[in-house]
Amino acid sequence: MILTETLPEAGESKIELLKDKPEMRMKRWNGEVDMGVAYTKVKSSGERALLTNRMEWKSAKEEVHAYPIDDENFEFEVILKSKPNTNVFEFEITGYEELDFFYQPELTPEEIAQGSS
Repeated sequence: MILTETLPEAGESKIELLKDKPEMRMKRWNGEVDMGVAYTKVKSSGERALLTNRMEWKSAKEEVHAYPIDDENFEFEVILKSKPNTNVFEFEITGYEELDFFYQPELTPEEIAQGSS
């Protein structure tokens, strides 16, 4: 499944959900930036849930669901079918090497009152 948006100042932006494994690829500026997030513990092909915009990958002990929450946010969730042996969940991130990440503090009450989210 591919969701695409084109902005004149930033080119094409895409979110791709891969069918062969639980991975979401986020592409910006016509593919110049391509970062992926994958949950590699579930080894199955994905299917689009009937009449939804949600992709699902299933194994005997876990499921992974990916879907848009709104125009700007995506959910990538792991659903446990039984108690796991550990409380650590590892995700593989690729394509991050050329990107800079910054801590974003919580919004202040004033920012929230002004409409920030």
